[in-house]
Amino acid sequence: MDRVKKLTIEKIILMIVCIVPFMGIGIWLITLASAVCVIFGLLELLFSILLAILGWFSVSLKEYNYLGKKIIVYCGAFHHYLEVEGEIIDEHNTISSFTPIVLSGTDKDGAVYNATISLTARITLKIDNKLYDGKYLA
Repeated sequence: MDRVKKLTIEKIILMIVCIVPFMGIGIWLITLASAVCVIFGLLELLFSILLAILGWFSVSLKEYNYLGKKIIVYCGAFHHYLEVEGEIIDEHNTISSFTPIVLSGTDKDGAVYNATISLTARITLKIDNKLYDGKYLA
């Protein structure tokens, strides 16, 4: 192994050892994939792995049942919506967002729904300002 590759590998290992404990699993996977591809010079593989990892984090769907009403919160790669009883009450389209996306609306009975989609596509739902986990209001 030539000197440049050896130094590069050592820098990457040092970077992983120093930074990984402070990162989430997604960033850790991206860093590891990047390190492997840099070592072996496989840029096409790097882009494929990054797209797969980002796609894995960017799609989420949760269905809730509240007082007999079917509530769906969908978070796609570019399209997000809040649906109550088959009617979309709020939607948001974006290519990327650096802040959580908030969807809100009121149904026919006056219940207020607030869904928050985090940067890692996690969904939380509040109904009438109370957190709802799918079983009961907290």
